[in-house]
Amino acid sequence: MDFGSTEGEIKYGFRNVFGHPKGAVAALNLPKSWFDELNQQYENRRKLVWQLADSLELSYTKEQSGLFVWCKLPEGKSADELVNFLLYEKNIFITPGHIFGSKGVQHVRISLCMPEFKILKLSNESNRSNHE
Repeated sequence: MDFGSTEGEIKYGFRNVFGHPKGAVAALNLPKSWFDELNQQYENRRKLVWQLADSLELSYTKEQSGLFVWCKLPEGKSADELVNFLLYEKNIFITPGHIFGSKGVQHVRISLCMPEFKILKLSNESNRSNHE
C-alpha cells in the first residue's frame, strides 16, 4: 500500500494527520496584509462581543487576548441558564466557564470565531429587550 496515494490517505487518515502542517507552511507564505486583515476582523468581533456582553449585563476586562472573551455573570445568575437560553432560543453557542474548572464558575466564554452578523443580531435583540 502506497501511503502517499489518495486511497492510502483516505483509508488511514494521513491527509488529516499531515494536512495541518502543510496548511501552516502555506499560511507562513501569505502576505502580511492577509494577517493584518484577519487581525482587524477579530478586533472588530472583540468589540462586538463587548457590546453583546454589555447588553447581557456581563462584566469583562478589555485587557484579554486570544480568540475568546471571558465574562463574569452577575451574582445570582446561572451560566448554564444563559448558555441554554442562547443556544435553544437564539441558536448561538457560548461556553459555560465551569467546564474549565472551579475558577470558571460564574463565567462564560464567548468565541471570537462567531460570525459578526450573529453577534450583532443578538446584541441588538438584547438591547431592545432591556429597554422594553
